[in-house]
Formats: sequence, structure tokens, C-alpha cells
Amino acid sequence: MTLTTAQLDRACGVLLGTAAGDALGAGYEFGPPRGPELEVAMVGGGAFGWEPGEWTDDTSMAIAIAEVAATGADPRQEESLDAITRRWHEWSRHARAWAYRRARYSAAQADRASPRRQHAGNLPHCTNVLAPQQVTAH
Repeated sequence: MTLTTAQLDRACGVLLGTAAGDALGAGYEFGPPRGPELEVAMVGGGAFGWEPGEWTDDTSMAIAIAEVAATGADPRQEESLDAITRRWHEWSRHARAWAYRRARYSAAQADRASPRRQHAGNLPHCTNVLAPQQVTAH
């Protein structure tokens, strides 16, 4: 299947929105619920000492899935699932130790292997959007 430029832009927008939302919430992850009166800002910190704008393994895992889908493979097929798992495993070899432990736990919960490195190297249309590990807050 070939996507139009507009469809590719939308797909990149979805990944960028995922990364931005993930980075925004990373500093609050595993913390108590925040009331609506409390400000939410791209501050980093949190349970894992995130840098402001740094996304978590959740985005890294989504990028691995998108990379496989971008090859034209059907993500529902076993070969594609194996490719996704290999990308997650590759990412886990380069992830920070805490991210690896957390991702490994999450993966065990999902009965899947560990996640992949944090960039869009195999999504050429999105490389300029997602290549940095951090989302800049303006």
C-alpha cells in the first residue's frame, strides 16, 4: 500500500503528538493523580528523572511498530510481529537501564519482548520530525 503525502504527514503527526504527549506526562508518570487546578508543564523529573521533553519507552515502542508498518507489512501478521519484537529488543540494548527494566516488565505483562531505541531512523518521512529524543517545549 502506498500512502499519499497527506497520509504520511498525518502519520508523522500522530507520532509527533504521541511523543509530545508522552514527554509532557513523563514527569508525572507513577505519581498521584493531579487535580484539574494543577498546572501540567514539560518539566521532566518524575520517577525516572526524565529530562524536560524526553519521551518514554511508550513512544519508542510506538515508533518500532510504525517502522514495521512503514515497510508495507501487515502488523497483524506473525512475521510483522516478529519484526516489531526484534526492533523492541534492539532498542532495549541501547536504552537506559531503568527504561530497559521498565520496558522489560511492561513487555512481560504484554507477553512480548523489550522495546527499541528512541528515534525514527527507519521512518524516512518522519525523520526530521522525530529524530531527536526530546520534544522541544516552546
